[in-house]
Amino acid sequence: VIGAKPPHVLSEDDRKKVLKIYELFIDVGMAKDKVSRLIGIGDIVSLRAPLLELAGDAVTGRALDDRAGVAVMLEAMKALKKRPCSANVLFEATTREEVGSYGATSGAFALNPDLAVIIEVAHGAIGKADDPRMVPIGQVNTAAGPMIDRRLRLRLEQCAKKVKLELSHDFMAGHTSTDGDSVLPSRAGVPIVLLQIPLRYMHTSVESLRSGLLASAGKLLAAFLSEVDDGWEAWPCM
Repeated sequence: VIGAKPPHVLSEDDRKKVLKIYELFIDVGMAKDKVSRLIGIGDIVSLRAPLLELAGDAVTGRALDDRAGVAVMLEAMKALKKRPCSANVLFEATTREEVGSYGATSGAFALNPDLAVIIEVAHGAIGKADDPRMVPIGQVNTAAGPMIDRRLRLRLEQCAKKVKLELSHDFMAGHTSTDGDSVLPSRAGVPIVLLQIPLRYMHTSVESLRSGLLASAGKLLAAFLSEVDDGWEAWPCM
């Protein structure tokens, strides 16, 4: 468990402050000599939070950002088996996105793709559904901004209409803060489009999402990929 000093022994001023990370203590319930044998300075700590099913098709657990992306890719693979696709499609699950997108940097260089669909999560609405900073929890999200290729985004939106999936939009003034930031400048440059799954309580051990959206996003991705051919660079931008 991770604990801290109880409020009973804190001063009035300390009670009003947000705890610093060095004020938190990991209690493993073992004697000091045993701890010294089993645990070393710098060891990695992870939180145990198994996937739990909630009401409806909601699920909660840790690291759904971005296990959700892997699930979408698996659903797309299944959907692509049932439809023609002339593109050479490569799926890649990258590592260390949260600390610098190192996996995406080396992965994009190794694969050298013509274009890339970046699969991520977005902040899902909590409470007020009309909050412009949040994605409605029942919709898949696509992004617009200076780093997003307009041709790919528009074609993705057209595919969403064909598969009858409602999209919401995220407008980004600069970097996407996803693996797309590393994929875009790889080698001679890679056009990217961003597909996001709304997620609540991001970067906690109780991240929550609608599992049904993973299948829907996978079908959308498959529909989009099946339209990629040698003429994709001539897709209209308007």
